[in-house]
Amino acid sequence: MMNNKFLYIYYCALIFILALYTNMNQSPNMMIRMGYLAAMVLPLINREYVFPTVIICALGITKNTFAYPFMPTDIAYYIVLALLFALFAMYRRDLVIGVNPLFYLVFAYIALNDISLQGELSNMAIAFFICILFYICMKDNLDIANQILPFSFILISLTISYWVIFCPEAQINSYNKAGDMEQRGWSDPNYLSAVLGMGLVLAVKDLLQGGNKFTYSSFLAMMVGGSTISMLILASRGAILSVILTIALLFVISKTEKTTKVLAVIFAAIFIIFLYTNQYIDLVMARVEAEDGTGSQRTEIWASKINDFFLMDNPLNWIFGVGQSEGAKLGHLFGTSYSALSTHNDYISLLIYYGFVGISLFISVIAYPLRICQQTVRPQVITLLAYLLICSMTIEPLAHGNFVYWGFLLYIIVFARYSQEQELIDEEVEEFEEEFDTYEQE
Repeated sequence: MMNNKFLYIYYCALIFILALYTNMNQSPNMMIRMGYLAAMVLPLINREYVFPTVIICALGITKNTFAYPFMPTDIAYYIVLALLFALFAMYRRDLVIGVNPLFYLVFAYIALNDISLQGELSNMAIAFFICILFYICMKDNLDIANQILPFSFILISLTISYWVIFCPEAQINSYNKAGDMEQRGWSDPNYLSAVLGMGLVLAVKDLLQGGNKFTYSSFLAMMVGGSTISMLILASRGAILSVILTIALLFVISKTEKTTKVLAVIFAAIFIIFLYTNQYIDLVMARVEAEDGTGSQRTEIWASKINDFFLMDNPLNWIFGVGQSEGAKLGHLFGTSYSALSTHNDYISLLIYYGFVGISLFISVIAYPLRICQQTVRPQVITLLAYLLICSMTIEPLAHGNFVYWGFLLYIIVFARYSQEQELIDEEVEEFEEEFDTYEQE
């Protein structure tokens, strides 16, 4: 049985292997890939509460790599593993329901909608179901999950930053041009930057909370610097704006001493000067200056999609949606017959795919952590949700089942639920102390 310290080192080493595998010409041998997956999973048989963190981290890195993946990237493969670990957790702890019935209701609606309209489960349904199973795995150990889940996103961001800064061979695709400058990367910079921002935001949150050892705080500070540079290189305006707004909110709600905040502002100003003098901001500025007022034609796409959706004759389509297959075909841009456009907006996508019922259920899931969290952490929950929701205004990761984004929402729910448990414990302790004081007086 591995002790916790060795387990930590062991998984950091496995993640290190994922980060260093940058072969773009040859996929790893299948036996090696299966052996690696086994090495990931087997040590967790008696630690099912750690399983979600490990898979989210490994899958987040694997799905965002520019090289041949070291692990399977189709999330459907992970349903069986997640189900086994969840059933094992329920057996060991005599759990029956495991999660709030709301989540079973939402999954049932998405699944029935998918099967009836397109004959198969969407990636969104699969990702949502895996998140339910992951929560069951962590339910009785939310204190540990609340500590280690953020670190998985920090490692994902750190790995992507390494690739962006030190692997120029990865910049193989051109996405946008602004004057004589190009926005390049190995996958859509908007999605890649938003994932980078998750770890960056959580690192800043951890730094502002304080109480960390100097070594870990220094690591977080370097990670924030590297992630910021990487996001500027990728030049996704939406992701950068989401990070700026979220960090500003974290800074405002933080109870850190004023002196620490002043020092943080000074260091931030020095860092911005460094970025400016080293031309890291140039591409972003060029893209902003080249903006034509449509958000790279996003507003035109949104208008076209919504217009086609509400022109449908059957009101049931508005209530229950048209499914992902048909929804992708809506919208004709620039007076052409070209359709199947990416919506570039989660909310419009969810409305079209699942109707007003679906978007209402989605809002209930987003609102859930706000309903259950302790009052003292509500501002932090709002801030983390704000990051995800702002990102989703210009991309559609949740509607298309991008698992890292659903994993981030899962962390927010775990964070909120853990705060609720702590509040209940504090109330019980307070009641016990009051009863004890009364007993002593008698």
